[in-house]
Amino acid sequence: MGFKDIAGNFVKNAPVGLVIIDNHNEVIFTNSFLQKRTGYEEKELKGKGFFNRLFPDEQIREIVIGKIAACMKRPFEDFQVSIQKKSGNKISASLSCSAFKQGIRTMSACVIHDMTRRDIYEKVIEAGYDDLQQATIDLETANKKITEQQEILKAYKDRMTRELEIATSIQHAIIPKEFPLNEKIEIWGTSIPSEKLGGDYFDIFYLDTNVYGILIADVAGHGVAASLLTTMLKAYFEYYTKHHRDPAHVFSRVNQSLSSILGDSGFFLTALYCVLDFNTMTITSCTAGHESAICFHPEHKEPVRIGAEAKALVLGVFPEAVYTSVSFQLIPGCKIFFYTDGITEARGETGEYFGYKRLVDYLDNYFKNNPGKGAKECIIDLFSEIDSFYGKNTPNDDRTAVFIRIHQ
Repeated sequence: MGFKDIAGNFVKNAPVGLVIIDNHNEVIFTNSFLQKRTGYEEKELKGKGFFNRLFPDEQIREIVIGKIAACMKRPFEDFQVSIQKKSGNKISASLSCSAFKQGIRTMSACVIHDMTRRDIYEKVIEAGYDDLQQATIDLETANKKITEQQEILKAYKDRMTRELEIATSIQHAIIPKEFPLNEKIEIWGTSIPSEKLGGDYFDIFYLDTNVYGILIADVAGHGVAASLLTTMLKAYFEYYTKHHRDPAHVFSRVNQSLSSILGDSGFFLTALYCVLDFNTMTITSCTAGHESAICFHPEHKEPVRIGAEAKALVLGVFPEAVYTSVSFQLIPGCKIFFYTDGITEARGETGEYFGYKRLVDYLDNYFKNNPGKGAKECIIDLFSEIDSFYGKNTPNDDRTAVFIRIHQ
């Protein structure tokens, strides 16, 4: 099956731009939505045409090329950029990119959301807010009206505060507080939002005797909307994990349900779901634009990224996206670490990221120097290390981690 056939099956009716790029940074496919929005034909965007025509500014073009090349190792989302149409007009856009396999080749799929309409809405809202401020100033001449407005605003603020508290309590309630602990396994996890409400979520499902489902997800964005999406996500996974054991099947069903609701809203999420079976001592993993779990295996010198070769598209954008499960054999003594990018992308005062290598080195040294410490202590100590790394900076993203220790 050719690239056009593959892309057509996924994005025939998608209201977003899609670009498929090979490992030489050559564009091999653009969908009709992108062509219509930019005014360029497909042949004009192939090869380097996509970069040269849509990003004529050399500095911006190099940044975009670098970001897309880097997504071979780590996907990115919500990269804001300006795209130039054939007419010379500009489009405000958001880029998201992740790698996928086509045979033996690794390629990149970039999703381009047109943010122009959203920007117009924001300007309208800002203009309306300015008008409201001016109206409030005018009303200051009448003490009675001021008092009435203050009472109205106070009631509104109190109502919003109560609703935010309810949303916060609901989000806290869906995060697990109790974890499996027996002679075979120890599991512990936590999620710390960067704001009042975050977009990270994790869960543990009891599928059968000695069989657990481990989910970790990261919704694009923060606030009430992201919090609502995590609640929906829990409901979907609670249902589908009871009917499908294979993680890939679970992702396919969840993705179809989310895509029908989210549509072109601009919301999507990355996720990692694994089934841990102690009867067979295997872990079966499936990723959707998310970093794979890290396994510290007694028989491997280097940490193993479980299922890293089978990354697939994010959830909630393409209803026909295909997902693949990968199984990995475990033995007693294995330690498995799940995380969201709020850990590796924690930014210190110098602008440097915490990064994957620093994370792996820290965990490796921690396990060697603290053999008696449990899963909970490990994550708490890691988060303390990240807090120190931030320095005077405030957290720039939610942080979530789940740690599994298989007893020897």
